[in-house]
Amino acid sequence: MPPHLKYQSGISIIIPAKNEAKFIGRCIDSLINQSFPGPFEIIAVDNMSTDKTREIAISKGVKVVTSDANSPAAVRNLGASVAIHSILAFIDGDCVAPQNWLKNGYHSLSKHSSIGACGGPCKVPNDANWIVKAWSPEIEDKAEFKKESMLPGANIILPRLIFDSIGGFNEALITAEDDDLCVRIKKKGFDIIWDGRNIVTHHGYPDSLKAVFFKAMWHATYQLSALSFWKNKIAMLTVFWFLSFIITITSLLHGPRFLLYISLFGFILAPALLAFSRTKRLVLFQLFKVFALTYIVSFIVLLGRTSALLSGGCALIQGFLMKNSKILV
Repeated sequence: MPPHLKYQSGISIIIPAKNEAKFIGRCIDSLINQSFPGPFEIIAVDNMSTDKTREIAISKGVKVVTSDANSPAAVRNLGASVAIHSILAFIDGDCVAPQNWLKNGYHSLSKHSSIGACGGPCKVPNDANWIVKAWSPEIEDKAEFKKESMLPGANIILPRLIFDSIGGFNEALITAEDDDLCVRIKKKGFDIIWDGRNIVTHHGYPDSLKAVFFKAMWHATYQLSALSFWKNKIAMLTVFWFLSFIITITSLLHGPRFLLYISLFGFILAPALLAFSRTKRLVLFQLFKVFALTYIVSFIVLLGRTSALLSGGCALIQGFLMKNSKILV
């Protein structure tokens, strides 16, 4: 067992929260009742909430600090800076953890000294609507234990020594800070472990097509800063989908018929591939049941991500022109 991983060393749970009055009480209750046998503390980092988030957290008796940062990374880092234990566990304020969440996470970390972080899936609530379920199709509670390149920031546990050695979350990123963290842990030579049993329930998924569009756009805005293009499969799929759309429109106006058919096929295929990636774990009868709805949501996701990539591309071009304005004049 790695020397820095002992029950008596304890775990600090960090909850970034902004206007989570609807869920923060349930989140904290699920953490207070953890079966982990060692000491642990709960730190709620209130990101300038305008609702009762802070008051609810204080009423639960947990440590509460306030952050005025404009990024989830900075909010999480503040929580880590006041933590007293040698293991850090991150969960979002709109999530609920099972009773054995910390215990399973500790066991995952303790399997080998090469493990730098562990985590698992974030499932949707049982009473979620079809859009939420299509955004994140139901995950079966299987005892999977495998190396995985990325972990969600709402369900990640790691030794503080490793967290500190890489400088914590990248505060320059507004989104995808969890992807970036995992990339840097792997560059340090540590493994990232995905434990399919260690599921948390996430209540904050977008529940309307409009919300899906803006959430996808928000995610994509900084994701290419955290991951190179060739390691970001959804980014490549987004570009493929957008190019297929452009070629389809061009071919409709003037172009060979065969090119129209090929591009139209690509335009239809891209959301199907994304939908399949989200439903491939489902058994056959479930697959036919949810695939069509997941296709609709995947279409909106690609639309939102395309908007983000176009906006980012325009910003890069504008920055280049401004930087080289003297040359262009």
